[in-house]
Amino acid sequence: MGEQDGRSTIGTPSRARFGKKCAAAQFGLKFNFHNNEHTGLSISFYPQIEFAVPGTAAVEKKLVSPGQTLILPLLVRKEFKYFTFVGNAGVHQPIHDPERDTTGTLGFGLGRAVTRFTAAMAEIRVESSFDFKRDRLVVANFGVMRRLRDNVILYANAGRSVFSDESSGHTYVGIGVKFLIVPKE
Repeated sequence: MGEQDGRSTIGTPSRARFGKKCAAAQFGLKFNFHNNEHTGLSISFYPQIEFAVPGTAAVEKKLVSPGQTLILPLLVRKEFKYFTFVGNAGVHQPIHDPERDTTGTLGFGLGRAVTRFTAAMAEIRVESSFDFKRDRLVVANFGVMRRLRDNVILYANAGRSVFSDESSGHTYVGIGVKFLIVPKE
């Protein structure tokens, strides 16, 4: 849980979002390149691509940005006895849209197992252009994950912007499914 992907970060290396103000999709692959069960530390990199959903006219309605966005996040997770800490940082590079700036994100979250198959997490995420003068946003997110099978996880989250360069706040809601592909040893 607590992975940073772009707009809503709890527990997803790939996701599609639809709704009144959003018609974007994301696809990505998460690579766990350090996982030490003895120390509880894991580090992951998961490149993603975000794009407008074809056929929605979302760009024309100005619901999503034109072009695509390459998202390059790094996730660090440390498990403690009673909770898990997650920190992540990422770069969002617009493709085929010279009007948008490259932005960065930084997020921190705390999670806890509620039952053997369910976990909950809270997170604060900050995004901004690299000069800290444009595209500024601070979001608080809350979410849950439920393991359905060994390799299938269902997740849901809700969040609210607590600071934004835009005049009104935004509410973020997401649901999704993660499919885990683990190489056999």
